[in-house]
Amino acid sequence: MILTEMIQDARRELNQPANAGSISDHEFTAYGNHAQRLIASKIMEADQNFFEQSDQTLGFVKNQEEYLLPAFLWDRKITRVTRTDLSEPKQLHYIRFQEKEHYHSATLFSSGTALSGEVYYLRNNYLGLKPTPQSTIAKNILIHYLRLPHEMHLAQMKTVTSTTMTMPLATTGAAPLMQAGRLANTPNYYVGARIRVLANLIVNGRGFETEITAFNVSSRLATVDTAFPSDIANGDHVQYVVLSAIPEEYHEIIYQTMLMKGAKKLNKKDVFAMAGENLRGLWENLVNTIEPRHFDENQHVRPPVDQHFD
Repeated sequence: MILTEMIQDARRELNQPANAGSISDHEFTAYGNHAQRLIASKIMEADQNFFEQSDQTLGFVKNQEEYLLPAFLWDRKITRVTRTDLSEPKQLHYIRFQEKEHYHSATLFSSGTALSGEVYYLRNNYLGLKPTPQSTIAKNILIHYLRLPHEMHLAQMKTVTSTTMTMPLATTGAAPLMQAGRLANTPNYYVGARIRVLANLIVNGRGFETEITAFNVSSRLATVDTAFPSDIANGDHVQYVVLSAIPEEYHEIIYQTMLMKGAKKLNKKDVFAMAGENLRGLWENLVNTIEPRHFDENQHVRPPVDQHFD
């Protein structure tokens, strides 16, 4: 389910008009985004790397120990740093900044550029490498980090080109509008977010989706990785929705949360009780089915239990 479908279903269940009523689309979206954050937290309890992403824009610079991290990593949790220019990629071990001059290395008395950057530390928005690199190597630092799901919202595009669009900020007045949700004002917030075009513009018999690769918080200009088809790029006020990164099988939790919180505001006790009961079962299912992902056996067809070990 996507945001618009969940809002429509909640309005239908609560007997709320499509474009009016006591609960706005912005409120429904806030309920859904709250549920999405709770789901992400619960998933991370079982698998902290479920939302892991990677970036490889930094590289060694001769005699340079510290490197400013890419802006979109400033508020992310870094989970692993790997050097990729060797015959086999080498994971670097993390040390605290306060211990950067006292770390122990198995190759402390060796020499050579292959031994540069064996460990790393983090200081504010900087990545430090020890021993300091003795050569310049482009883009050989692979950084793994956690990127939690972006808040969902529904809005209209403006000034669309083949690879860019402007996200709206206003919620009332003339188009384009933020129709449900809110626009984040965090620099680079939408990098990695996937969007789906919702208007009656069908490309090759299917809807159009793309990923945002850059976001300017001042101009609200978003750049996408797949060019918009001409019928989208040549028009303004086309609707799009930010998609949830939560696995599809858990979207019902988001919907039932919208329903329960909406019922509470409207004092619909029967709907509130029904949604609450549904949520209890859905949360239990999530807790029982989310596991750390691994690849040491087939996850779809499990071998039978050996009777000798029963």
